[in-house]
Amino acid sequence: MMDLSTMQDIGGCRAVLDTQEQVQRVVERFRRNSHRRNEQPDRIKNYVKSPRDTGYRAIHIYTRYHRRRIEVQLRTPGQDLWAKLVEDLTHITGIDVKNGDGPDEAHELLRKLAAFLSMSESGQLPAGSLVDDLNMLVHDLNMLVANTLMSANLSSPRIQENP
Repeated sequence: MMDLSTMQDIGGCRAVLDTQEQVQRVVERFRRNSHRRNEQPDRIKNYVKSPRDTGYRAIHIYTRYHRRRIEVQLRTPGQDLWAKLVEDLTHITGIDVKNGDGPDEAHELLRKLAAFLSMSESGQLPAGSLVDDLNMLVHDLNMLVANTLMSANLSSPRIQENP
Protein backbone atom coordinates (compact mmCIF):
# COMPACT_ATOMS: atom_id res chain seq x y z
CA MET A 1 0.00 0.00 0.00
CA MET A 2 1.27 3.47 -0.89
CA ASP A 3 1.87 6.04 1.83
CA LEU A 4 0.42 9.36 0.66
CA SER A 5 3.01 11.32 2.63
CA THR A 6 5.79 9.87 0.46
CA MET A 7 4.12 10.62 -2.85
CA GLN A 8 5.70 13.39 -4.89
CA ASP A 9 2.36 14.48 -6.28
CA ILE A 10 -1.34 13.99 -5.76
CA GLY A 11 -2.39 15.00 -9.26
CA GLY A 12 -0.82 15.52 -12.59
CA CYS A 13 -1.13 16.37 -16.21
CA ARG A 14 0.85 15.87 -19.36
CA ALA A 15 1.14 18.26 -22.26
CA VAL A 16 2.57 17.30 -25.63
CA LEU A 17 3.88 20.35 -27.43
CA ASP A 18 5.05 20.55 -31.03
CA THR A 19 8.68 21.48 -30.36
CA GLN A 20 11.26 21.51 -27.58
CA GLU A 21 11.28 25.31 -27.88
CA GLN A 22 7.57 25.40 -27.01
CA VAL A 23 8.24 23.08 -24.06
CA GLN A 24 10.96 25.43 -22.86
CA ARG A 25 8.64 28.45 -23.11
CA VAL A 26 6.12 26.69 -20.86
CA VAL A 27 8.88 25.82 -18.37
CA GLU A 28 9.95 29.47 -18.25
CA ARG A 29 6.37 30.56 -17.67
CA PHE A 30 6.08 28.15 -14.73
CA ARG A 31 9.35 29.51 -13.33
CA ARG A 32 8.15 33.11 -13.59
CA ASN A 33 4.82 32.36 -11.92
CA SER A 34 5.87 29.82 -9.29
CA HIS A 35 6.75 32.27 -6.53
CA ARG A 36 3.44 34.13 -6.89
CA ARG A 37 1.54 30.85 -6.97
CA ASN A 38 3.44 28.98 -4.25
CA GLU A 39 5.73 31.45 -2.51
CA GLN A 40 8.57 29.14 -3.49
CA PRO A 41 10.15 27.99 -6.74
CA ASP A 42 8.81 24.95 -8.55
CA ARG A 43 11.10 21.94 -8.67
CA ILE A 44 12.01 21.08 -12.26
CA LYS A 45 13.57 17.85 -13.50
CA ASN A 46 15.00 18.20 -16.97
CA TYR A 47 15.21 14.71 -18.48
CA VAL A 48 15.87 16.28 -21.89
CA LYS A 49 19.18 17.77 -20.80
CA SER A 50 19.99 14.70 -18.70
CA PRO A 51 17.99 11.72 -20.03
CA ARG A 52 17.32 8.79 -17.74
CA ASP A 53 19.45 5.69 -18.32
CA THR A 54 16.49 4.20 -20.19
CA GLY A 55 16.55 7.02 -22.74
CA TYR A 56 13.45 8.72 -21.30
CA ARG A 57 13.22 12.39 -22.14
CA ALA A 58 10.72 14.96 -20.87
CA ILE A 59 10.54 17.82 -18.44
CA HIS A 60 8.75 17.31 -15.12
CA ILE A 61 7.61 20.28 -13.08
CA TYR A 62 6.64 19.67 -9.48
CA THR A 63 4.43 22.49 -8.32
CA ARG A 64 1.48 23.21 -6.10
CA TYR A 65 -2.00 24.32 -6.95
CA HIS A 66 -4.24 25.35 -4.06
CA ARG A 67 -1.60 23.78 -1.78
CA ARG A 68 -1.91 20.42 -3.53
CA ARG A 69 1.12 18.77 -5.10
CA ILE A 70 0.89 18.57 -8.86
CA GLU A 71 3.27 17.08 -11.41
CA VAL A 72 3.27 18.51 -14.91
CA GLN A 73 4.99 16.50 -17.64
CA LEU A 74 5.99 18.33 -20.80
CA ARG A 75 6.93 16.33 -23.88
CA THR A 76 7.42 16.66 -27.59
CA PRO A 77 5.62 14.24 -29.94
CA GLY A 78 8.77 12.12 -30.28
CA GLN A 79 9.24 11.93 -26.52
CA ASP A 80 5.59 10.98 -26.10
CA LEU A 81 5.84 8.32 -28.83
CA TRP A 82 8.87 6.83 -27.08
CA ALA A 83 7.17 6.79 -23.65
CA LYS A 84 4.02 5.18 -25.09
CA LEU A 85 6.17 2.55 -26.82
CA VAL A 86 7.75 1.64 -23.48
CA GLU A 87 4.31 1.38 -21.87
CA ASP A 88 3.08 -0.79 -24.77
CA LEU A 89 6.13 -3.07 -24.50
CA THR A 90 5.44 -3.51 -20.80
CA HIS A 91 1.80 -4.29 -21.49
CA ILE A 92 2.50 -6.73 -24.35
CA THR A 93 5.39 -8.61 -22.77
CA GLY A 94 4.55 -8.34 -19.08
CA ILE A 95 8.14 -7.14 -18.51
CA ASP A 96 8.47 -3.87 -16.59
CA VAL A 97 10.62 -2.22 -19.25
CA LYS A 98 9.91 1.27 -17.88
CA ASN A 99 11.69 0.43 -14.63
CA GLY A 100 14.66 -1.35 -16.19
CA ASP A 101 13.50 -4.96 -16.35
CA GLY A 102 14.05 -7.00 -19.48
CA PRO A 103 16.93 -7.77 -21.80
CA ASP A 104 19.78 -5.34 -22.24
CA GLU A 105 19.24 -5.45 -26.02
CA ALA A 106 15.75 -4.01 -25.63
CA HIS A 107 17.06 -1.18 -23.45
CA GLU A 108 19.87 -0.46 -25.90
CA LEU A 109 17.30 -0.19 -28.70
CA LEU A 110 15.15 2.14 -26.62
CA ARG A 111 18.12 4.39 -25.78
CA LYS A 112 19.10 4.59 -29.44
CA LEU A 113 15.51 5.20 -30.51
CA ALA A 114 15.26 8.04 -27.98
CA ALA A 115 18.48 9.56 -29.35
CA PHE A 116 17.22 9.16 -32.92
CA LEU A 117 13.90 10.85 -32.13
CA SER A 118 15.64 13.66 -30.25
CA MET A 119 17.99 14.31 -33.16
CA SER A 120 15.16 14.16 -35.67
CA GLU A 121 13.02 16.63 -33.73
CA SER A 122 15.92 19.06 -33.41
CA GLY A 123 16.53 18.95 -37.15
CA GLN A 124 19.76 16.97 -36.96
CA LEU A 125 20.35 14.09 -39.32
CA PRO A 126 21.09 10.90 -37.40
CA ALA A 127 24.44 9.34 -38.23
CA GLY A 128 24.41 6.34 -40.56
CA SER A 129 25.65 3.96 -37.87
CA LEU A 130 22.80 4.99 -35.57
CA VAL A 131 20.27 4.21 -38.30
CA ASP A 132 21.96 0.87 -39.02
CA ASP A 133 22.01 0.02 -35.30
CA LEU A 134 18.34 0.92 -35.00
CA ASN A 135 17.39 -1.28 -37.93
CA MET A 136 19.29 -4.22 -36.46
CA LEU A 137 17.91 -3.64 -32.98
CA VAL A 138 14.32 -3.26 -34.23
CA HIS A 139 14.69 -6.70 -35.83
CA ASP A 140 16.07 -8.12 -32.57
CA LEU A 141 13.28 -6.50 -30.55
CA ASN A 142 10.66 -7.97 -32.86
CA MET A 143 12.20 -11.39 -32.28
CA LEU A 144 12.27 -10.79 -28.52
CA VAL A 145 8.59 -9.80 -28.42
CA ALA A 146 7.63 -12.77 -30.59
CA ASN A 147 9.59 -15.18 -28.36
CA THR A 148 8.14 -13.65 -25.20
CA LEU A 149 4.60 -13.96 -26.53
CA MET A 150 5.24 -17.52 -27.69
CA SER A 151 6.66 -18.46 -24.27
CA ALA A 152 3.67 -16.87 -22.52
CA ASN A 153 1.25 -18.81 -24.71
CA LEU A 154 3.07 -22.10 -24.17
CA SER A 155 3.18 -21.73 -20.41
CA SER A 156 -0.38 -20.54 -19.94
CA PRO A 157 -3.06 -23.11 -19.16
CA ARG A 158 -4.98 -24.21 -22.19
CA ILE A 159 -8.67 -24.95 -22.31
CA GLN A 160 -9.30 -28.39 -23.64
CA GLU A 161 -12.06 -28.92 -26.13
CA ASN A 162 -14.76 -31.47 -25.43
CA PRO A 163 -14.15 -34.70 -27.36
